[in-house]
Amino acid sequence: MKTPEFIYFDLGNVLVNFDHEIAINQLAALTNSSSDEIRQLVFHSTLQQEYEQGQLATPEFCQQIRRHTGSAASDAELCFAASDIFWVNHAIFPLVAALRGAGCRLGILSNTCEAHWQYIQSADYSILRLFQLTVLSFDEHTSKPSRGIYQAATRRSGFAAGELFFVDDRPDNVQGARDAGLDAVHYESPWQLAGELRKRGLRFNL
Repeated sequence: MKTPEFIYFDLGNVLVNFDHEIAINQLAALTNSSSDEIRQLVFHSTLQQEYEQGQLATPEFCQQIRRHTGSAASDAELCFAASDIFWVNHAIFPLVAALRGAGCRLGILSNTCEAHWQYIQSADYSILRLFQLTVLSFDEHTSKPSRGIYQAATRRSGFAAGELFFVDDRPDNVQGARDAGLDAVHYESPWQLAGELRKRGLRFNL
């Protein structure tokens, strides 16, 4: 196995955990709607996907929610209700810190929307300071597992696809990365991931 020149981590359920049900319940309470109505509106339609792919700006996303629910909630209130759903995966912090300490180049490759990313940045999770590059679906106007986002990640890293390593919690995103020429593995645990990286010749203190 080739030693990677650049390592991309998925964000959700790898670096940070999240629960969409929290967002559904918070949006339902804010808009005086049922959880089922919000689930259908945001996640069982194309609304969240369009927002994550940058096809909708934040004001447009919020206006869609107001239009369907009759709510007068502000953009800020809606974004907070939709985004206050994250907590750091503390178990992976030592591995990321060890890789950074060993001089590895690290990036984040994530399907996310503007509101979620702004919330995560405002939370100032210290683990995110260890990453040098972010490739986000709403910025790139394409999302995993489509080939375009992996091509963007390759271009922005400055390395060839075969020199990149990527870890994601979803098998379809892992396969999409492999189809685009990246070395990619499914995330199971920090210890499993550390083993995969050591198989590829990386040396780090953990």
